[in-house]
Amino acid sequence: MKRIIYTALFSFLGINCVICQLTSSRLPVCMIDTRGAAIQNEPKITANFKIIYHGPGMINHITDTVFHYNNDIGIELRGNSSQYYPQKQYGIETKDSITGDDLSISLLDMPEENDWVLYAPITTYPCSGTPLCTTFGTRWDIGAPGLNSAN
Repeated sequence: MKRIIYTALFSFLGINCVICQLTSSRLPVCMIDTRGAAIQNEPKITANFKIIYHGPGMINHITDTVFHYNNDIGIELRGNSSQYYPQKQYGIETKDSITGDDLSISLLDMPEENDWVLYAPITTYPCSGTPLCTTFGTRWDIGAPGLNSAN
């Protein structure tokens, strides 16, 4: 089962967005280095994925050198029509950077898995349907994916 890392979007609400330099956050900070390659629909490309996460409510600085995850991933664009939206969604597979084998791990306090989704629900108003359904599905034990927020 794929796990979802949920990214929040505010532009769909008509909130004016300002480009700013992220230095720290109470949310996990995710960094993807594609080594200059473009992320495409298929096939997945190899990239380095770093997550800075010190636990719920803790401040995570982009200059931190201790990582929750720092290893290779396979990454590709996810979705069909959503690929044309400004905020992209990505499917990733965690990999062992030495062998290239799939690496099932726990990310952001969610159960171990090697298939993950960086989810950006730009058309969902007000982006509450997926987290709400996932929360109920988990509580009712009907096989819902894990859910967590990240920058």
